Amino acid sequence: MIADTSILRRPVVVPRRRLVLAKDVLLRGPVVLFVVAYIVYAGLGLYMTLHVHLVLGDAQSRLANAYFALWNAPAKLAAIGFFWPPLQTLVLIPFAAIRPLATSNAALPLSSALFAAGTVVVVDRTLALSRIHAGLRLAIVAAFGLNPIVLFYAGNGMAESLYLFLLASALAVFVRWLLVPRWHHLLHVGVLLALAILGRFEVSFWLPVLVVGIATVAALRGASLSTIEGSLLVVVVPVAYALGLWMFFNWVLIGDPVGFLHAGVGVAGGTGFVSAPVVHHVASGGPNAVARAWRALRLQFEVFPATYLIAAALLAFAILRRQIGGAVLAAVVLVNAVSAALWAAAGGAAIATHLRYNQRAMPLALLAIGWLLVSLPPRWRTWSAVTALVLVAGSIPLTTRTMLD
Repeated sequence: MIADTSILRRPVVVPRRRLVLAKDVLLRGPVVLFVVAYIVYAGLGLYMTLHVHLVLGDAQSRLANAYFALWNAPAKLAAIGFFWPPLQTLVLIPFAAIRPLATSNAALPLSSALFAAGTVVVVDRTLALSRIHAGLRLAIVAAFGLNPIVLFYAGNGMAESLYLFLLASALAVFVRWLLVPRWHHLLHVGVLLALAILGRFEVSFWLPVLVVGIATVAALRGASLSTIEGSLLVVVVPVAYALGLWMFFNWVLIGDPVGFLHAGVGVAGGTGFVSAPVVHHVASGGPNAVARAWRALRLQFEVFPATYLIAAALLAFAILRRQIGGAVLAAVVLVNAVSAALWAAAGGAAIATHLRYNQRAMPLALLAIGWLLVSLPPRWRTWSAVTALVLVAGSIPLTTRTMLD
């Protein structure tokens, strides 16, 4: 029996409805925004890496570990090492699989740009909840995405864009839970926080703030004790599982389940921009703990002055409208500044003055603005969004000066 091969020669006709749907997906706003942001970040990063030859040591070391995990003989995943949180190296493995990308360091900007572009989309989607004018929303997003410190760390291969994307995604889902509570929102928050902590252990500073906030909001909504308990469990259990799994691997491979806690003790003065006047006072011990803490708080202002203004607006709204969500989000925005101040006051660690550690509040502040705009009466939203744009765009000159200093 001879098979009928005429069908192989017939042109494939795709239904018009399917073509329209595919076109809608490809041209949808978030997809276009992601592609544009990725092109900008990756292009700038490739220029810095391949032409300016600006490669940060930490990023290159993680890429080397990812390369060894694939190309050593024999190849083994343990080569990612235990010096840094595992996700920082694991996300580089797909790029290291292509040797020219790894050996030229091009894998670094291509990977960090991916997560930085994702953060831009997360901020945009959260602001879109308020239904402000699209042009005004995109202007706020652009002011955030084109901030010089965001541009730099989006394209240099460092881990900032990775864990900030995961942390911002967790907070974006938490904002949605504040607006329209669904049980699966909290599960997503827990999983995203677990991944973010495996990208940077300090993300665990935000866990107790969100746990207390979720319990308080749920209690004020009249939830039963069992419901509150279940809500907290779905947030905490993924984090506990992720850390427990990492501790197990540490125990099996290096014989110390908490080896990762002291593996990188010597990185306090490592790679990253540091404000020289602050380092002089902080690293040398400074006059006293209060002065060291104050200088750390001031550095947060110099990197992104809108941090404190947005937190103040959230607190004022929480008091005037009796909405606990505003107080929780204000605490979320201030976590980095407070933790840096306490760190500086306690031990005078120079790491508290690295600029890359003082940009953490930026995407979180934008997400908090999204919640605030939704919570405001519609007649106030446009002017409030304009004010937010002025704050975010107005931070760019001071951020630039601080980076140059």
